[in-house]
Amino acid sequence: MESNRFTDIVRYAYRYVPMYMRREAAYEKIEKWEDIPILRKEELQKNPDSSYSCEFMNAVRREDIAKMHTSGSTGKCLEFYWHKDDYARSLLPVWILRRKFYGISTNDKMCYFYTTPNGYNEINESGLRERRRYTLGFSKSDLTHERLLKIYRDITEFEPAWLFIQPSMAVLLCDIAEETGNGIPGLKYIELTGEMLTEHVRQRIKKVFGCYVANHYGSHEVNTIALECPEGHMHIVDNNILVEVIDEDTNELLPDGEEGRLLITSAVNRVSPFIRYDIGDRGRVFGKSSEYKCSCGCNMPVLELTKGRVHEYIETESGEKINAYIFVHAVEKINNAYESCIKQYKIIQTDYDRFKVKLVVDDEIEELGIDKRDIEELFRQSITHPGMEDAKYEFEYFERILQDDGKGKMLWFEKNNCELKETNE
Repeated sequence: MESNRFTDIVRYAYRYVPMYMRREAAYEKIEKWEDIPILRKEELQKNPDSSYSCEFMNAVRREDIAKMHTSGSTGKCLEFYWHKDDYARSLLPVWILRRKFYGISTNDKMCYFYTTPNGYNEINESGLRERRRYTLGFSKSDLTHERLLKIYRDITEFEPAWLFIQPSMAVLLCDIAEETGNGIPGLKYIELTGEMLTEHVRQRIKKVFGCYVANHYGSHEVNTIALECPEGHMHIVDNNILVEVIDEDTNELLPDGEEGRLLITSAVNRVSPFIRYDIGDRGRVFGKSSEYKCSCGCNMPVLELTKGRVHEYIETESGEKINAYIFVHAVEKINNAYESCIKQYKIIQTDYDRFKVKLVVDDEIEELGIDKRDIEELFRQSITHPGMEDAKYEFEYFERILQDDGKGKMLWFEKNNCELKETNE
């Protein structure tokens, strides 16, 4: 294989990481990139101690090595390590894009929400807020209405140039902004990450805060994978990240523009190398081998995520898997028909043909002549996928839907696997 940053990390892994060292084919016997086995989360879970570099194993307790873990939104939590220098190097490409696309630099003030505190920051006694020179963070715990008002006041006093938050957190800030009638002085950019971003939520955030809104795609394992440009295209940070698209059944590489399962390789993380890593998403890539050019002028390949994570599937009694994005389309249809009345939602599959639909709707729907029964009926009518004809829906209404404790992000679709299993028995 021709030597580059990605083959260099492969050579390193086969020399220092036990999981790779034990593979049948040594690095010297690998003739082409596709010969490298796909790395799946199950393999990492079974062999956690063998997935770390021997070069660093005696240093994992040193201050320059950080222990991290995934949120488990796919149902599979992983533990891994970053060297602080590698971690900082992995962030450089996205900072270059932020400056190029939106004029955001490292010394611009930023606010964010966190699940667990960052040990490098100054944390207040309650652990609900942390502060550095240019950043102000807030814990996602105990997000009562009173505390959200306090958080919003703190944000407006801090006057950040940008926010790095999840869509569900942005929706809560929109609620407070509309309730108080106050904007955020000097805010010029909001970067959304960690959750699915629907067009309705995007437009609401833009309307409330009147600034650029961009989608950020990444993971704890490899950091930033792609950032959205002002033209609406997700550019892969290809000097750090290699994104491949493979066929679901054959594992063969697919050409530009064809949809498949995504494999991610990081050229940066030496402590816990992720090489041809099945991240659990589907999508298509443009510009790796084709002449595709984005009108923003950036020559990095474009990634289009499709249908969300692979685990976001409805499970039927016959064993069929139906993509849960049929619910997204139903909600979008309702918002188009009824004045964007749904502000938040969450769908929970409780049995093979039963679903709980949790909704936050506009307080003024009655004044607009919209009945909740109309919303529910249109939702049912919008689900026309074969196999869903007999589905039953239980609707519940809330003032707001918060993220699940400990998960750190809003899951818009979940399967209550315990109940499904009991029904099956």
